[in-house]
Amino acid sequence: SHPEIYPSVPLIGRPGVRLPYVAHFGLHYQIFKNSIKLTFMPGLQWKITNSQLFSAIEQSLHDIESLLSSQMPHQMK
Repeated sequence: SHPEIYPSVPLIGRPGVRLPYVAHFGLHYQIFKNSIKLTFMPGLQWKITNSQLFSAIEQSLHDIESLLSSQMPHQMK
C-alpha cells in the first residue's frame, strides 16, 4: 500500500482507533522487502483480540507461501 518508503516521511500508527462505520475491522498493510506491517482497526462490535486475528492472518500467509512454493519451478524459488 506504500509504493516506496522515504526516510523523510514518518510512519505513524494510530493505537486505539476503532472504526464506527464497519461491522468487523479495517486492515491497512505496508509491504517491505523482508516484512509486512499491519495496522488493525476494529469495528465497535469486534470482540476478537488483536493477537487472535494476527495469528490467523499469519497462518494464512504461511499457508499461501507453502502453496506457492509447491507450485513454483525450482529456479523461481
